[in-house]
Amino acid sequence: MDVTKKVLIYKYKNWYIYLMKWESAFKDYQLYLKIERGLSQNTVDSYSRDLKKLENYQMSCQLLLI
Repeated sequence: MDVTKKVLIYKYKNWYIYLMKWESAFKDYQLYLKIERGLSQNTVDSYSRDLKKLENYQMSCQLLLI
């Protein structure tokens, strides 16, 4: 798997900052909830809606979530 498809890499001075791409993290989290935690599809959908609300808020305020 090519890690550059899952993260954004920024260099600031001597620091490298790795930020996971939102959509990739979102899909991975949904799989985690369904497979690892064994949650129902309704619960996964509810958590997904909450995350979409967070994403929309983050975009509207131009916040960087780390």
